[in-house]
Amino acid sequence: MTGRNLNIYFTEENFNKIKGLIPKKAVSRFVNKAVEEQLKKETDIFRHQLVADYQDAAHDKELNRELAS
Repeated sequence: MTGRNLNIYFTEENFNKIKGLIPKKAVSRFVNKAVEEQLKKETDIFRHQLVADYQDAAHDKELNRELAS
């Protein structure tokens, strides 16, 4: 796997939780997986909002009249 190094700030509480649960050599993999999962959620939310906004605009009669002129 190729990638980039990044410095990340954790609160002391979160750092201690990670340190207690995740082996030292697996922290990068753990954080990367957590970020991937969150990005997928955010992308899904964005996509659903985009579709909803498009559908609202498509049904906006005033906007459609304005665009037709």
